[in-house]
Amino acid sequence: MNCKLILPAVFLGVGFGAAQAAIISVSEVGRGGDAAAIVAEGFGEEALTFSDRTHQHNGAAFNAGGTLVTPTGTTIVPLPGYLVCNDYVRFANNARDQGGYSATVTADVPTTWYLLLDNRINGPSGDAGNLNTTDPVLGGTFQWVIDGGWERLNTGISPNGQADYTSVDEGGDGTGAGIGLNQHYSVWTLSDPSLSVTVSNNGTGGSNMISLVGAAVPEPSGLALLGLSLLGLLRRRR
Repeated sequence: MNCKLILPAVFLGVGFGAAQAAIISVSEVGRGGDAAAIVAEGFGEEALTFSDRTHQHNGAAFNAGGTLVTPTGTTIVPLPGYLVCNDYVRFANNARDQGGYSATVTADVPTTWYLLLDNRINGPSGDAGNLNTTDPVLGGTFQWVIDGGWERLNTGISPNGQADYTSVDEGGDGTGAGIGLNQHYSVWTLSDPSLSVTVSNNGTGGSNMISLVGAAVPEPSGLALLGLSLLGLLRRRR
């Protein structure tokens, strides 16, 4: 994936300062298997979900009534733009139910963190018995999500006013957003950017391990340059 191609030519060469977060380390406790992997600027359609599986991230699919569906649907919502082309962590799916598991992920600049959680998790019950078409149930094995201050993200991209979702193609055999889906993730974020964040796991098997994406917080100078570039583009078009 060449994310630089996404930017219009007018923006290339503009000095945005710390415009791209770099995840520099993942420190895991209680892993019990394969290590997590950092992928630089790699989050996008068909990006690998785990360090030990061939599952892939994909945009979500909804039926005509606006309910999440698999393997595809009538309404396709690509992966949210705020996630695409950012650094992310491929945790091992085998770590999903490791007791005492935690991971501290650190970036080189203040970062907005996005957490993707398997909808099937019912934290209070400690299992994966929840419907994959609705948000996971927090508390219990997902108490750490509450304690960490994670908030459900709704940017208006989903039908019927629903919050944001991504999906997973577990066989890695679909091509493009909303194709070949098996499960769905809900998207969570933190209100304040930070250099590091500590996360845990699902606390149960029969599910997909969390994913974590980091997006840099633009510096004021970078935002000013972006504004000037946009103004120049508008004047040129006039």
